[in-house]
Amino acid sequence: MLYKKALEAKKISGAASYYAAEAREAGRLLKAKQRERQMELFTEANAHKSRNQLDLHFLTTAEAIKELSHFISYREASLR
Repeated sequence: MLYKKALEAKKISGAASYYAAEAREAGRLLKAKQRERQMELFTEANAHKSRNQLDLHFLTTAEAIKELSHFISYREASLR
C-alpha cells in the first residue's frame, strides 16, 4: 500500500520519498518480527530433542547454517 502511495505521489515534492521510507521501515519491522518468530519456533522445536539432535525447520538457510555451526562447536567442545 505504501509503495502504491509512493508511486501516486511522484508529482508531490517529497511525498514519494516519505512513502518510500515508510515502506522500507515497515518491511524492516516485518522481517525483524519474522526472524523473531522463526527463532521462537526453532527453540520450541528443539526444546525436547536429545542433545544429539537439531531441528533446523523454521530457519532460513543462512540461519540454519549458523545454528548448525554453533551446535557442532558446542558438541565438539563437550567431547574434550
